[in-house]
Amino acid sequence: MLEKLHQTLRYFRKKRSLTQAQLGRMSGVGQSKISRFENQRMDLQLLTLQQVAKAVDLKLVLIPRSMIRQVEALILNQPEDSMTIPSVLDLYGVSDEEPDIEDE
Repeated sequence: MLEKLHQTLRYFRKKRSLTQAQLGRMSGVGQSKISRFENQRMDLQLLTLQQVAKAVDLKLVLIPRSMIRQVEALILNQPEDSMTIPSVLDLYGVSDEEPDIEDE
């Protein structure tokens, strides 16, 4: 899933004709950090990821597993030009395996 996230942020940065340096200035994140993230050499903290996503007009959301099909349907029903990257759907999908969640 993280690989798709890296690809999706890069895609939307390029779609808006932004360089990594421009995106860095808009999001308050250094260009080198954006480069390392896009090239999968590092993962961003959630707050930083939110800042970068917001700068390319995306919003990070958590979706209940029971709602994934409805969200996919909404994405698929968007006009052709508004969502042209099929791998975006993968960001909303989850595996059939239950996540490893430990109670504290």
